[in-house]
Amino acid sequence: MTNSNLFLLKRPVDLSLLTDGFHIPTEFQPLVYGLMGREMTHGENREVKIIIGGDTFCVKLYNINFDQTRYPGHPDLLQIRYTANSPIAKRLQAIYAKEYNYLIEQRKVVGPRKQIHLPENNDAEIVFYGTMVSDVFVMECKLSGESIGLKEELKRLSEEEFESFVPRHDEGAGIREISRIQRVRQLDRSIGDSLKRLYGYRCQMTGEYIGQEQGVFVVEAHHIDPFTKSMNNDTSNILILSPNYHRIVHKANPEFRRSDLSFVFPNGLTEKVKLNLHL
Repeated sequence: MTNSNLFLLKRPVDLSLLTDGFHIPTEFQPLVYGLMGREMTHGENREVKIIIGGDTFCVKLYNINFDQTRYPGHPDLLQIRYTANSPIAKRLQAIYAKEYNYLIEQRKVVGPRKQIHLPENNDAEIVFYGTMVSDVFVMECKLSGESIGLKEELKRLSEEEFESFVPRHDEGAGIREISRIQRVRQLDRSIGDSLKRLYGYRCQMTGEYIGQEQGVFVVEAHHIDPFTKSMNNDTSNILILSPNYHRIVHKANPEFRRSDLSFVFPNGLTEKVKLNLHL
């Protein structure tokens, strides 16, 4: 994974993913359009490529043609589509053979209309990235159980240490342990980089563009619920903050109130998010 790839989606494996396709979240549509060089018109579709493990697959990207008169003002719905017998679906079905077989058997039991999910202990998922090559995307496939042991390894790190993780010379820290943390940090940075770009490198709490006068970008990604405890790397758990505000949050440890998207500090001060495109 190169630093130029932009995070667009992380989602658990389900039958739709293995047979039909998936949606791209509304908040990341501007990034998709930016990578393609133009917006897609309502109802338009175009061929794009997805790379999985070094192999390239052709699929269709649709701007879904829903009835705009019934849903005025509704944002575009972007969807990657393919068929159950397409090469990409066959590849995903092979990678997630255990999950695919389970879902097919459950479909026979519950019928075609009821939604089915994998067991709670199965955390198989895909991560979807855009690239700097127009119409080319990358899909990373994560198998169930890959994160086993990571929670114990993270206990030795504070949240600040995790966010700026650099492997230390620690005889008790094996290569496997360091590799796992580095991989999670890689995804964390990619999600953060995409959100930074989404906000134009401005702090969500202050609205400031720190470094504008100097021509640099210095905002940082912050986990609302500490990742070392929650292991939640979703966009719903990340805020983009200026370095100063980020340090204040770690030092003061305020409660983040999701009902009105605000930090409540121990001294009683309440500060609301000023910029919000994804929470």
